[in-house]
Amino acid sequence: MYTKMSTNTLSMYTKMSTNTLSMYTKMSTNTLSMYTKMSTNTLSMYTKMSTNTLSMYTKMSTNTLSMYTKMSTNTLSMYTKMSTNTLSMYTKMSTNTLSMYTKMSTNTLSMYTKMSTNTLSMYTKMSTNTLSMYTKMSTNTLSMYTKMSTNTLSMYTKMSTNTLSMYTKINTNT
Repeated sequence: MYTKMSTNTLSMYTKMSTNTLSMYTKMSTNTLSMYTKMSTNTLSMYTKMSTNTLSMYTKMSTNTLSMYTKMSTNTLSMYTKMSTNTLSMYTKMSTNTLSMYTKMSTNTLSMYTKMSTNTLSMYTKMSTNTLSMYTKMSTNTLSMYTKMSTNTLSMYTKMSTNTLSMYTKINTNT
């Protein structure tokens, strides 16, 4: 099935075929442009929508699930990617005052990072089965914190300024 329709303000295009379903739709006006593609068995769905101020993109496919989303305006840009089996999740969001957040994990690795600006604050956590590392750093009055531990070793460091204070602790089983 094929359909095309257009007026002064609207242009719409549709194509659809069956057995293994494939559906394609495109619709646009002066302010809106929308694109959709969907196919089945191994499901793949693609959607793009944009206006003067908003652009949104979504892609999703299954069996080994992969999901991708991007959305942006004049002040906001957000990006998300997620895939499974060996799980990987990525998120980025930024505005004029930049804020970035990232989390990635697999069976053996988990990594977390958060960074934001103007008054800089950075946070990092990384852990495996044998290692766990934690770092936090923030500025203006600088404060830095680090913790790292394994099954046999635990190390902790804290440092802060203006009136400087430094603290270190190391523990083992012995």
